[in-house]
Amino acid sequence: MKILANYLYANWKSISFLPAFIFFAMDMSGILGGWGYILYYPMLFILALYCIINAKKISIVHFLYLIICLVSILLNDIPPYYRIYSRYLVFILLLLSFSNLVNGRKIALMRLHAFHIFSILTVILVTINYIFFTLGFVKSEALTLYEERGLYTGSTANNEMGLLGAISIMFIITYSIKFFKQISTLSKVVLFICLVSAISMMAMASSRMGLMCTIFSILFVIYKLNTNIKKITISLFLIIIGGFLVSTFMGDKFKFMLEKNGNQIEEINLNSREDMWQSRIKEYKESPIYGIGFGYMKYGWGNAGAENTKGRIESGSGWASVVSQTGTLGAICMFFIVIPNLIYLLRRKSNSYCSAWYSGMCIMFILQPITEAYITTVGAVLCCLFWLNYSVIESFRKGMLKESDLDLSVYSKYKLFDKRLLKNKI
Repeated sequence: MKILANYLYANWKSISFLPAFIFFAMDMSGILGGWGYILYYPMLFILALYCIINAKKISIVHFLYLIICLVSILLNDIPPYYRIYSRYLVFILLLLSFSNLVNGRKIALMRLHAFHIFSILTVILVTINYIFFTLGFVKSEALTLYEERGLYTGSTANNEMGLLGAISIMFIITYSIKFFKQISTLSKVVLFICLVSAISMMAMASSRMGLMCTIFSILFVIYKLNTNIKKITISLFLIIIGGFLVSTFMGDKFKFMLEKNGNQIEEINLNSREDMWQSRIKEYKESPIYGIGFGYMKYGWGNAGAENTKGRIESGSGWASVVSQTGTLGAICMFFIVIPNLIYLLRRKSNSYCSAWYSGMCIMFILQPITEAYITTVGAVLCCLFWLNYSVIESFRKGMLKESDLDLSVYSKYKLFDKRLLKNKI
């Protein structure tokens, strides 16, 4: 663990640490309180200002997407309780901070390390949550929800735990494969405990999409890290054996996820999900060019309580929401933001830790928005991570970043918490 500890120590005073730690605090609000959410908006303003000052390039696609979002607001009658103009202004700050709306070498490095630092902090987050659950430090409401519906939200108080567990699993496996020989025996034991915690929290969140994200991201990571069929075959065999052991010794954690098809809750969820998709299609048909309005949801059960929640909605799918809210024009912009980066990953031949890590993250943020709508949810950690993900990959694709910018091996050369790490630019 010395490598990761030194990496965090070397960066804890950097601007990259600021958003990562606030995201961590937001997802730990059930334990730490809500101060992370209080600091979130000032943090967006600070980062947006930092990015504007250091900007060297402007993305036309991102700029056009913002224009289309504004047009969709102006040409639609959105209820005032959505506070849509406030949301739109925050969305501008978010894209300035975490997307390639503006970019430069210093900005790209900030985003890369913020994204990577949060990946490490996520491992700590899910481990703490699992330890608290095991020791019985659980709020009675959360325990009742888990026992009755098989949904454990932990410190997040929302449905993010499934993806956070998946991120942790993918990170631990990627790091362990690449640095196995450099990791001490004690560190391997700690990583194994963290892995068990991450698998447990992902399962207890009853997130099938989290499970799917885990499987496909790990498969892609193995593909990136191994250059021959023999190694890939051995890795797949180990995954199968690992899956068998997990199902044998941790089957109780997956019981709600596996039993969903047979109970009434899943029937309700399936009907609700189908209703959401039909509602998004209906909204798109009503306004196929510029959509029904950025951040707006016109039909479906998720819109029923929007007035009481001041416009906070659950539209069911991020990708479908982009199409329904901003129409064909918005979908075209999103296509050019996402697809070139995916093609780059598929064509890119590199077995570095850096390439494997951000490739695994990309797979997650292609799959997860299918069933979770956070692409334009300006107050959600996952929204920031979504835009960070594609910003980091695009920066590599366009040569703004190099894989040596995230070379963790250098941190093994220093003693634990060596003060030189704070002085040297590594």
